[in-house]
Amino acid sequence: MPILVAILVGIIYNNRRFDDVNRRFDDTNRRIDDLKQDLIVLRTEVKGDYESLRREVKEDYRRLEGRVERVESLLMELLKEMRKEKTPA
Repeated sequence: MPILVAILVGIIYNNRRFDDVNRRFDDTNRRIDDLKQDLIVLRTEVKGDYESLRREVKEDYRRLEGRVERVESLLMELLKEMRKEKTPA
């Protein structure tokens, strides 16, 4: 009879440990799922930030390109004026 009690106590103890391990495993899986969701959100935010920055850089580049063209045009006009002044009339 004591052997049967010892076996039952061992089974109950192991069953509790198994339940505890399963609970921890489920908690870990939930944490992993939460982290996956956080990663998806972060990727979306980073992609949005990247696209926004990319648009801003393109706009800045276009603006600078326009300024460079204006400066080139002014320099050409200045050069023409200087040539006119150098040539004897």
